[in-house]
Amino acid sequence: MIDTQTPPKFYLLFGAPGSGKSSVLHYMKRCYAEKIEIIAKETTRAKRQNDSFEVVHVNAISDDVDVRYTQYGTDYGFRSEAVWSCFKKGKSVAVIVNDMRTIKLLLRKFGSLARTIYVHSNVNSDSIRLLAAERHTDIDSTVLAKDIEKRINKIKTTHSRYIENSALITYTILNIGSFSDLEKQVDGIIHDHHLETRRQLSPLKLFVIAGASYSGKDELVKALQQMDAQKVNMYQKGSNRPKRKGDADELLHFPKGIPDRYDIQYTRQGYIYSISTEELWSIFSDGKIALVVVSDLDVIKRLKQNFGSLCSVLHLHASFNIDEIQKKMIISGISNTEYQARLSGIKELQQDYIENISIYDHVLLNTAEKEDLYDQASNLLEHYCY
Repeated sequence: MIDTQTPPKFYLLFGAPGSGKSSVLHYMKRCYAEKIEIIAKETTRAKRQNDSFEVVHVNAISDDVDVRYTQYGTDYGFRSEAVWSCFKKGKSVAVIVNDMRTIKLLLRKFGSLARTIYVHSNVNSDSIRLLAAERHTDIDSTVLAKDIEKRINKIKTTHSRYIENSALITYTILNIGSFSDLEKQVDGIIHDHHLETRRQLSPLKLFVIAGASYSGKDELVKALQQMDAQKVNMYQKGSNRPKRKGDADELLHFPKGIPDRYDIQYTRQGYIYSISTEELWSIFSDGKIALVVVSDLDVIKRLKQNFGSLCSVLHLHASFNIDEIQKKMIISGISNTEYQARLSGIKELQQDYIENISIYDHVLLNTAEKEDLYDQASNLLEHYCY
């Protein structure tokens, strides 16, 4: 029986080798079999030990397969009719498509029925070597070394494709913790009730930037403002925190008390921070884009409620592991109290994202390459506002 209340969706997964794409499909198959059909792609790739239901090995892609692409000399393909057949039964569809050109074609073909999901893991060369060794125990060491090098290049290429097309990604799964965390994000995607008010194009926009310590918030603000200094306005929150050396222009300091016009407030490390919806509307009335840096989940929900489709929430993810972040904090020479507070804030923000993925419209990856952040900032402004 067709579910007329919830239209079916076409989930297009892509991500680097070892990021967890197959794990997402396995979870969907195990827990959402009545709702989601996994489409098996034909592939000319040699069979691997861990291959399962998501691929069918063939010598050549069948003539009636109309969705096909080639990567690194291997052909892949599936039939779009299989998608429509599932839709007729009221079932959603999921498939891995690791080719951005093909994803764009499918977005044009299936329109609002399609949902792109990027699966991100903080994988590095060492983890790829370990993964390849586990998967290919029967391969000659010389051949394995070449395969590892190919995989590392694939990671770099896939990452670049994400950076270049980040505005087109509906969801980003951060596979950086336990399998339970991955499952929660998949659940949040399947049960997303916010999509109708998200990601709508508008020359006026409120970009809420949610990022923990060392995620690159200041650099992202700088990048967005450099894209269009006349139109992009950095909103100054009010706070009763005393001004510190090195403070930027993010805050207006009110040590004697915060004015009544600030109707949204939250507390961090004993200080009150506040936002005025009246001031934000004034920014919009001037035809400008507003940036607000805030990581408090309740405040983010309030802003989305107040401004609806004008509000897009950006989760800024530092694409390196917690050990590297801890080293950065130690090198910076902060006190142990502040160190613990920042570390707690990083973990809290990550958990907020994992448990509330549908609240966040985009994940921006802050990497060692400075231009990556600038490219993503440019993508957002061009996608939404111009």
